[in-house]
Amino acid sequence: MFQGRKAESNNGWEGSGPWPYTILEEPDLTHHIERLAFHSTQGSVDCVTFQPYPDPDKNQDRHVVKEWVLEGQVWKIYSIFDGHAGHDAVNYTAEYLPALIFEKLSDILKVTGGGILPSRVIELLQGTISAFDDQMTEGVVSLFPGGVEAIAKMTDDEIRAIATVDGKPHLDIKRCMSGTTVLIALVDPVRNLYVASVGDCQAVLGVKDDTGEWETSILSANHNGRDLEEVLRLKVEHPDEDQVVLDDRVLGGIAVTRAIGDQVYKLPAEYTKRIFTIADPSAYILTRVTDVLPRNLTPPYLSNVPDVRYVDLKRYEDREAILILASDGLVDLYDAYDSELLKKATDNWVKIVAEGGDKPSLRLLRSAMGGDNLEKVSFWITAEMQDEQREHYKSDYHRYNMKRRVAGLPPVNADNFNEKVLQRRAETAIMSSAKGSACEVCGKSYTTENAYRSHVNSKKHKENELRAAFRAAAPEPEPVNQLPTPEDSGEEENDTEIVSEKLAAVTLNVDADASETEVNLTIDEKIAAARSKLKPTQCLFCADASESFEDNLTHMSLEHSFFIPDAEYLIDLTGLITYLGEKIAVGNVCIYCNGKGREFRTLDAVRKHMVDKVHCKIAYEAEADRLELSDYYDFTSSYPEAVRNRKSKKSKDATGENENEEWEDMEVDEGEDVDEIVEEDSEEDSDDDLPDNQITYGDSHYELVLPSGARIGHRSMRRYYAQSFPGSRGKPEDPNSGAALVRRLLADKNSALVPMRGGFGAFGSGTEVVKARNRGEAREAGRHVREFRDQKRREDFKTKVGFIHNSQKHFRDPLLQ
Repeated sequence: MFQGRKAESNNGWEGSGPWPYTILEEPDLTHHIERLAFHSTQGSVDCVTFQPYPDPDKNQDRHVVKEWVLEGQVWKIYSIFDGHAGHDAVNYTAEYLPALIFEKLSDILKVTGGGILPSRVIELLQGTISAFDDQMTEGVVSLFPGGVEAIAKMTDDEIRAIATVDGKPHLDIKRCMSGTTVLIALVDPVRNLYVASVGDCQAVLGVKDDTGEWETSILSANHNGRDLEEVLRLKVEHPDEDQVVLDDRVLGGIAVTRAIGDQVYKLPAEYTKRIFTIADPSAYILTRVTDVLPRNLTPPYLSNVPDVRYVDLKRYEDREAILILASDGLVDLYDAYDSELLKKATDNWVKIVAEGGDKPSLRLLRSAMGGDNLEKVSFWITAEMQDEQREHYKSDYHRYNMKRRVAGLPPVNADNFNEKVLQRRAETAIMSSAKGSACEVCGKSYTTENAYRSHVNSKKHKENELRAAFRAAAPEPEPVNQLPTPEDSGEEENDTEIVSEKLAAVTLNVDADASETEVNLTIDEKIAAARSKLKPTQCLFCADASESFEDNLTHMSLEHSFFIPDAEYLIDLTGLITYLGEKIAVGNVCIYCNGKGREFRTLDAVRKHMVDKVHCKIAYEAEADRLELSDYYDFTSSYPEAVRNRKSKKSKDATGENENEEWEDMEVDEGEDVDEIVEEDSEEDSDDDLPDNQITYGDSHYELVLPSGARIGHRSMRRYYAQSFPGSRGKPEDPNSGAALVRRLLADKNSALVPMRGGFGAFGSGTEVVKARNRGEAREAGRHVREFRDQKRREDFKTKVGFIHNSQKHFRDPLLQ
């Protein structure tokens, strides 16, 4: 080991200059490495920490190794904390974060009796670490409850009075001006390993296989500006900030993207400019964030959410295993910033530790510093290799593979990538001539191959091709109203299915400048396709075809819960089904949305919509919907009074009773001109002669009375008709009735009356009551009445809610639709 710099002139070491040195030989070399690395052993754990500060109090690295006995079982925790910009945050985190995890874990195990699922442990680690950092932030924010606006109005003296205590920075503020990374490994009693990382520390697991070789796994993530996933996350969270990651650093200031503390990057810039600067003007962090503060626009920029990995060690049975936890300093010694180089470095770490002997951490540190010959290990990259690596990172090939990695796809090799590039260039190249770039179907020409390919793949071109094929297959289509029925067709079934598939693809989309002839032709094609596809024996909602019309109705009722409202008044069932089929196939309209929802382009699309949304039913609630289907219904039989009047009038005419009742002989004086004498009917007689469909006003002009006696209201009053008041649904109770009297007596605590025969008065078997034999019996009867009344209210409420929100699929009462 050496301290100093190497002289270029004498090819040796010199002792002059600012860095004095001493050449050490064994065993002094090993002794001083062990001394400066603060080597220690805690049980089976070997630890070192190597920093430029000989004073351990100024060292910003911490590690915690503990064993916890919880509910009679042993839990082990191994953790390292790599501080930066000061030691306040790392000291606070190392002291209180493991204790907080112990407290949370102990509370859960006391409730579960010692058992816990791995998912609960993962949630515990994530929640506890994030909450610990949020508490640090809240410590600063709570000192200034008014937020940024209040801070801007405060003077420096007012801020200093809050941010300092006895001339020193407030502890909550001091902790937030520095930060630390976190790496925690937790092992439960059943050999489950949990690794939580915040920052760029590394956790490596090595397991020896049956052949004696070591398998290495990296159990942590690199939360820094070099990691593409972290960079993408920051850019998504701050989309309008181009400098959110600058020179592989967040806002150009800090390397890690996740940390505990570092509230300079988590709070608005006003906290740093006013509070942190006034509290501790000489703080190290303030000398590094001068250029960062103008970029601090939408904090927070650093995350406190840990990445937690889980490994079941039981699956390795009794194999030898090694767990290495290291800060980013060990990675820096190997320049292993690339994933491939990091994998080689971690494989080498496991091999060095597995060689055997004592103090494995010292051997790993000494190897990273150059080994016994002060030479770098064999796989360290040279300066030329670093330049090649930088150029590789800038290449399109690297960007393409990184995009595939984010999408969860495997990378492609360089040959396949170059082939794809050449193919893409050939597709987008400008053609030297327009030959072969004209579309004969659409009558258009293109100057580039790319534009022509895009047109060929367009929906409009495919529709034109289909129309051309249809015209070629059927140059003289039969009239729409004379299409052959399935029974009259002599073609084979397979041919009919093929034609149906072609016709089903016809859509109603036409060009804006299309002529009327083309529009009519498109509509005729669509109607022909629909009628050849949807026959009365074919289901409206799926491709199923039945042998008969009745079987088809049964299928739609059982499979799709389809029903026909007011079926007793239906006079043309076949016509109704045919009309619904044309709406679905020709117009691609959902029969329940009835054109009010989204538009559909194909028959399959509208069918899928009706099945998925349970819209396999006819729209029948609105007046316009009922009028649309009125041609298929006859509701005259629903007017009993009109029918009775008609029958009565017909019977009188048949017997001749009214033959001469309308005329009356009168004596007329001679000389008086009389054209005609008509007897005026009485009011009762005139009512009998009203038309059968007579409709009169009700209590106001906003209400009509139908011949059946039913009343209908105006649409402008519907908000009042929809209201429901207590007692409005049923007949109001007579306060003088026996049931009301019994209810009042039972409610009176001093009446001492109980229902007879085990009933509950008006709610039970009758309204008879008797005198209670004692006070306890009366009190018990009152309790029964109250409980029954409360239960009845709850059941009534359940019934109401269940009726209103009933969306059961199969049973529907047509009268309730």
